[in-house]
Amino acid sequence: MFGTRSGREPATARSPLHLRLVLAGFGAIVLMAAAIIAFTRESASVGLLVLGTLSVVFAVIAAIDFSVVMAELKAAQRSHGHRPHHG
Repeated sequence: MFGTRSGREPATARSPLHLRLVLAGFGAIVLMAAAIIAFTRESASVGLLVLGTLSVVFAVIAAIDFSVVMAELKAAQRSHGHRPHHG
């Protein structure tokens, strides 16, 4: 599935999973920060509380996506016989 080439892409083509990993991590961090700010405001209006709640929901979704992508990347490394580089 991931390792087969159709013949049209360049030999150096890379999977978009790394970009998805970065975006999911960034989104989770930014959205959690937005939720913390929304919930810690002293003059919290209903709109701000709704924004905070939505930020938490989307941050959780981003964190789940981050976990799924990490699992996919590890599975792809195992199936291709790559060892993780340490150091």
